[in-house]
Amino acid sequence: MGGFDLGGTFGSWEPQGPRIVVVESNDGVDKVVFLDEKKGLLGTPSPDFGGKAFRLGNVVWSRDGKTLYASSCTKGEQENSSDSWLAEIPVAGAPSRLTRIAHINALSIDHLEDDLIFSMRVSLSPDGNLIA
Repeated sequence: MGGFDLGGTFGSWEPQGPRIVVVESNDGVDKVVFLDEKKGLLGTPSPDFGGKAFRLGNVVWSRDGKTLYASSCTKGEQENSSDSWLAEIPVAGAPSRLTRIAHINALSIDHLEDDLIFSMRVSLSPDGNLIA
């Protein structure tokens, strides 16, 4: 994809729409890549989580197409710890939100981030009311 490192993530198609999103990792900054099946690249916004450094895993669309949900990983507040999060990213560009799912002690994110991100995948229930 011409300079993009998609880091092994999988794409997610917009419900009843022409767009797909994937995560681009470039110089330690993760961005969401929006692609349109006819128009090509639409943009690569970087979610804003209040300055917190993060990595994104798989991304899924909400049923109404207004929000993206993703697994996310950050360094923990304690040394050698990591946090796993659910990231909520509004497609319209409003502020994003992180909800902590798990705190993991005695592990360094330098050794864990890819395994944690790709093993804790986000999935939306068929009715769109639950996230697993």
